[in-house]
Amino acid sequence: MMRASRHGSLLLALLLLLSRAWADETSRGPNSPPASGPPVTIEYANARPEVIKARLERVSYGNARRKAALRALFEESGCSARIAEQEVEKSSLPNVICTLGGANDLMIVVGAHYDVVEIGKGVVDNWSGASLLPTLYESLRHRPRRHTFVFIGFTDEEKGLVGSKFYVSRLSAEEKRKVLAMINLDTLGLSPTKIWLSHGDKALAGALNLVARATELPLAVVNVDNVGSTDSESFAGHGIRALTIHSLTQETLPILHSPQDQMSALRFEDYYDSYRLVAAYLAFLDAQLGSAASDTPAHPPASQAIAPSQPGRVTLSADAAQSNALDQPPPQYPELARIARIQGAVVVSMLIGTDGKVKETKLVTGHPTLAPAALSAVRNWRYRPYQVNGTPVEVETQVTVEFQP
Repeated sequence: MMRASRHGSLLLALLLLLSRAWADETSRGPNSPPASGPPVTIEYANARPEVIKARLERVSYGNARRKAALRALFEESGCSARIAEQEVEKSSLPNVICTLGGANDLMIVVGAHYDVVEIGKGVVDNWSGASLLPTLYESLRHRPRRHTFVFIGFTDEEKGLVGSKFYVSRLSAEEKRKVLAMINLDTLGLSPTKIWLSHGDKALAGALNLVARATELPLAVVNVDNVGSTDSESFAGHGIRALTIHSLTQETLPILHSPQDQMSALRFEDYYDSYRLVAAYLAFLDAQLGSAASDTPAHPPASQAIAPSQPGRVTLSADAAQSNALDQPPPQYPELARIARIQGAVVVSMLIGTDGKVKETKLVTGHPTLAPAALSAVRNWRYRPYQVNGTPVEVETQVTVEFQP
């Protein structure tokens, strides 16, 4: 596994090759010829696990104290000269904002809410996200950046995305156009890293998939449409590309807003892996966003092919694979699940052969009572063969099978 040192740089050979593929797909489509040009160095620093753990353990119980603790962490990370508190209407507490300047004024926003509900200690939801913001700033600050990074601790997310809605509403039309991406961290460390793909920008998700493959860090899709909302929605509502990174699964969902949300619920190894993945991802976005033709935020359409996987095989987003679907018989609802009123989503990864038939299936997440029916149904699905430059290739993708009684 290739990993950066504390103040070192990371050159990921695989990542560099895939970065060109991602640039091709987002700007010209999956069947365009490869981009040319010099390789790009992906540079960032990794904090030591003990640093991450110490900052996580500085969780405070009470929103005013959490705001003060977050500001202190930003200052200790070197952001004291560029930290601001944005007063927010309808909130007694501000958004805490730390800015890392770049060579241009195009922005990548990295956000996490710091407020907590009254039940539980709010370690996972969402001190796990907020306390990473200063460390991510520190991971990027030691090398010159092409883009301006804005790290924001949002207030009152739990009261209806109050802080993030206010922040976006105060941006001018020109400022909104300059926001190339919003990456939201919410509820980390309950399991290996997940993304909310159904409500996320597919090109941003594709880029994260590339980084996960190159760093050999885990990444999966778990959509949380029925759980609630999160701060990325405020940005997406204004046409800004956004993606939420989380760790929720069907099994860990009851921890939210409960007395179980405390330090013992968090799995530190998974949490540290999420930090490493996000740090590499932000450096990758800095190197790649706006790099095709000019540094203007073109907001190209979401790519179809997320990543070349291996010769004769590509990875597609769920939406891209769905566009090639021919026959998808629905699953049989398990009688036991119906009686017990068990419902929800089952996420299945699958390999589609060059003939359009499903060759392999694997459970990603889902209730054990529902999973066998989902897997059985998906094995019988059929797709139009996917071609690259006229040649059929195998397709790796994930699908979400919904069960509603």
